[in-house]
Amino acid sequence: MANTDGETFPDRGYHVLSVDDAHYIGSDRLPAQQWTLQHIEATRRIDRITYRFDTDAVRITDSQNVNPGELYPCGPGIFGIDLHLDNPLPAGEQLEVGYMTSFAYQEPPDAVFRRRIAPRDLGKLQMSVAFQADQLPRRVFWAEWQGLAGPVQQGTQLEQLLQPIDNDYGSSCEVFRDLTNIPIGKVLGFYWEWE
Repeated sequence: MANTDGETFPDRGYHVLSVDDAHYIGSDRLPAQQWTLQHIEATRRIDRITYRFDTDAVRITDSQNVNPGELYPCGPGIFGIDLHLDNPLPAGEQLEVGYMTSFAYQEPPDAVFRRRIAPRDLGKLQMSVAFQADQLPRRVFWAEWQGLAGPVQQGTQLEQLLQPIDNDYGSSCEVFRDLTNIPIGKVLGFYWEWE
């Protein structure tokens, strides 16, 4: 499968039908945790899915229907963890998997939370970023990037106030986006300014 730029993606043996990403920023202004829920469909029998990200300062601390393997490098600046399914998934079957990512940054990363849509179009994407009430950003933007390493292609300041939420992670205000039918190759997400 290839995106509009001609970039090809290997067959993983499954499609991601929907993603719900909830990202939590701690009172130190650093990413603390992220809960991800994915609905997948196997295109052939599989026993794992791969979770990739752009830092090695992560570990999986909780999971649903999967058991995390060890962290490994996937390429320049990209790392992965294989999430082993509790039971193999036959072709054509669907499964919901969830996992909590905990972060241990030594230095502050960019104030951004984004997701790349690959290796095929995504039917549904929900993304949120939650902040501590005493550490709210000055401005938050919803944006599209020119690839993972590229600059912001289009950004829109969110006019609505951060919405109060009640959760177990200590965050109390969030921004949220709910999208459908996102084309392959898109890099979408939030960025924010503290000062």
